[in-house]
Amino acid sequence: MSGANTAALLCGAMALELWWAVPRGYGPDGLYLQLIPLSLGVCGLCAVLLLRKRRSMMIAITVLLFFSSTLAIDALPENGLAERRNDFQAPPYVEYLKKRPGYPRIVGSYGVLFPNYAGSVGLYDIHHINALVLPGLPDFRYRFLKTPISGQDIKNPSLWFTGMPQRITIKLDNPDVGPYYKIEERAIEMDFLEHLPHYSLMGIRYLLMPAHLELSPEIAVEYANRGIELVYDAEIRIYENRGALARAFLIYPFTTDEAFNSSRSGARKNGKAALTIGTEILEQASSSTAANKSWEEFTPAKIIEYRTNSMSLETDSPRPGVLVISDAFATGWSASIDGKTEPIMKVNGFICGVFVDRGTHSIKFTYNPPGFATGVKLFFLGLTITTVLLFAGLYTRAEQKHII
Repeated sequence: MSGANTAALLCGAMALELWWAVPRGYGPDGLYLQLIPLSLGVCGLCAVLLLRKRRSMMIAITVLLFFSSTLAIDALPENGLAERRNDFQAPPYVEYLKKRPGYPRIVGSYGVLFPNYAGSVGLYDIHHINALVLPGLPDFRYRFLKTPISGQDIKNPSLWFTGMPQRITIKLDNPDVGPYYKIEERAIEMDFLEHLPHYSLMGIRYLLMPAHLELSPEIAVEYANRGIELVYDAEIRIYENRGALARAFLIYPFTTDEAFNSSRSGARKNGKAALTIGTEILEQASSSTAANKSWEEFTPAKIIEYRTNSMSLETDSPRPGVLVISDAFATGWSASIDGKTEPIMKVNGFICGVFVDRGTHSIKFTYNPPGFATGVKLFFLGLTITTVLLFAGLYTRAEQKHII
């Protein structure tokens, strides 16, 4: 087979594969029409491979039949032709969210926004990919962000990371047939309402929902009472949680300076500490934030710079407390206050905090992935060894040629 015929076959196979993935205006029942040009294309390719003569003619006939049937099918879709759009251009709601101040987090629902896409356009979605989840997040999610259902199989991966937690696997047991499973539906807007203080703790200000999905009258009233308002109504609907806490804030769990100093000394000695902020305190902080009122037990911190692996802040507090940032606690985080290293505590089992004395302070959190520095060193070591061996081999060949 000549090079031209081989190239034509490869181009035909590539066109066939690409054509199959093109969206069309047919419903599920009409997708079988794609089998017509597919069958013609496959039969034509097989005929070209089997024939010894007139392959060029058979290739031309196959291409003609394939594209003729394709155009005939695609010209008459029941829902019209698919609209063309630039996949690299973010939809309008993304630009709306990116212009909001304070680095707010969002939560997509019903598949409106997937976490991998959210990250690619610079949005901070609370959802995660199950394969890349940090160890503490599943426990935090089941304890604070979802209402458990009797019999729920929490070990079974759910679709929560897609924004669709309404499909929950329930494990039941029947004495006659043994254990079995069923799907229980629960709306995410209910979980968001019932666990609002903890969603607020994570700095989740915006709930994204499909444009066609209406809140029930009861939920709409509860949303209004809790400070959740519809702020965007176009290709999707965006509800703003006005009680969402700042991404960084100071809280004051110590009644005396002695208690603060004792706790900080213990953390410095052991290298670790933990703090749990109760639901009542979160509820009060969220309510004060929604009403735009100050509360002596809660002070937002000023974020000077927020980057992928670091955060710089300034605090000005009247008494000793704990600075909380709603970023996931993980090995690799380090913190410094006015240039001096301080241990990071785990807050509510998942996010970060650090002891901060009264007055004005400059604080920096930095994240360095464990093993990254070692990996870089090994990379350059391998590159050096490879370079040395390469030049040694070239030198040896040159010496052998010189001897010959």
